[in-house]
Amino acid sequence: MGLLRRAPGGAVEHCAVGNVRAYVVGHDGVRHRFGAQPGVVGWNMPDPVVRRLPDARGGTLLLHSDGVDGGWERSPGPELTRLPAPLLPVVLAHAHRTVRDDVTVLAVAPTPKTP
Repeated sequence: MGLLRRAPGGAVEHCAVGNVRAYVVGHDGVRHRFGAQPGVVGWNMPDPVVRRLPDARGGTLLLHSDGVDGGWERSPGPELTRLPAPLLPVVLAHAHRTVRDDVTVLAVAPTPKTP
């Protein structure tokens, strides 16, 4: 289970338990990785801990289950990191899916700049 929230001023808040990964992705690659606390939701769940990244402006927020092989993050090419937020989950789920698990991927586009 994971929660990823864009807070006022460009900050990002993250809280997760179990096999879920979260990232801030920009055109230049993976800018930040969030780890999850070990545990099983509903059985052996630790107290939630919220982590805050002060500035993630311009980055796409990405959250995925362990059904996506995390190896994609080691050297993602621009053909992946420059995808619009609606296409990024589709490509990750298709190209980096592990056969042993279900896949959940969510990407949220950066907040548009106001004039």
